[in-house]
Amino acid sequence: MKETVSIIVPVYNVEKYLEECVDSIINQTYKNLEIILIDDGSTDRSSEICDRYAKADDRILVIHQKNGGLSDARNTGLDNCSGDFIMFVDSDDRIKPETVEIMYKELKDADAEICIGGIQQFGNKTEPITIEQTRKYINGTEALNEYFGHIAYYVVACGKLYKKECFNNLRFDTGKIHEDEFILHKLFYEIKKIVCINDLLYEYRRTGSSITLSAYTIHNADVVEAFGKRFEFFIEKKLNILASKTFSIMTSSYLCMLKNGFFPNKTNKREKELRKIYKKCFEEGKKIGIIDFRRKVRGAFLLYLPHLSICMSFIKHLPKKFHAES
Repeated sequence: MKETVSIIVPVYNVEKYLEECVDSIINQTYKNLEIILIDDGSTDRSSEICDRYAKADDRILVIHQKNGGLSDARNTGLDNCSGDFIMFVDSDDRIKPETVEIMYKELKDADAEICIGGIQQFGNKTEPITIEQTRKYINGTEALNEYFGHIAYYVVACGKLYKKECFNNLRFDTGKIHEDEFILHKLFYEIKKIVCINDLLYEYRRTGSSITLSAYTIHNADVVEAFGKRFEFFIEKKLNILASKTFSIMTSSYLCMLKNGFFPNKTNKREKELRKIYKKCFEEGKKIGIIDFRRKVRGAFLLYLPHLSICMSFIKHLPKKFHAES
């Protein structure tokens, strides 16, 4: 008998896209599936749609819970799944019919712990974007260097097939946006073998309301905290090059937060916390010598002269024609 693949789908107010997502899963060519739909306190028809699918397909388990966010829903799925392998699919996305079959075969043939496939974005408000990669076999450290040395769409839980054991001692941080950024570096660090394939199997719906595309909010700024934790993890593991690259990404995210009007002040606890996190990484990076002079200057400006940093950033990105006329 074929091994079971558990597909975990967090669901929250996605009645417009949910049927398309679930249909793409139940119509997989690989049939031995456990499909877990976690209704995370939806207030639209999503809950009803989940129950209807569960009645029609005995592979589907529906769990209704109070709204706790994407991380909490994924953790519920992890706590209740019984399959040998795990896949995450977001409820407004879809996967191609052969996704599970291809990734399962590749993972088994390579005796790997994770299979990473290509991602194709689609949506009414954007041009399709294809995120491809070269077929290869890598270990966890190589994956860290390749995928965590810059901002990349691969630093997401979706679009991958995992052996269940990958999550034996790992859960998503709850109450956070950019939840994947908080844990995937820890997961990859422990992995011995990953197979990367160039098949475009996961289809990510990109809309104007997507978290990563919506107007920057102080909650979206959780990514600054995520990079701070990743920075500390790499320092602890003596992966200084990765720590240095992470600090650069963190600096860009912190600047983005400031440019969107979030300045640490006495009335906003969260903004003060994020400044404290950035400052701690800045000081630690200087102390161990992984931050060069240019980034020291930039970091100091961001911490102590944030308004000036923003002005300089805007001037830097003005068209050359404007500079010439002025």
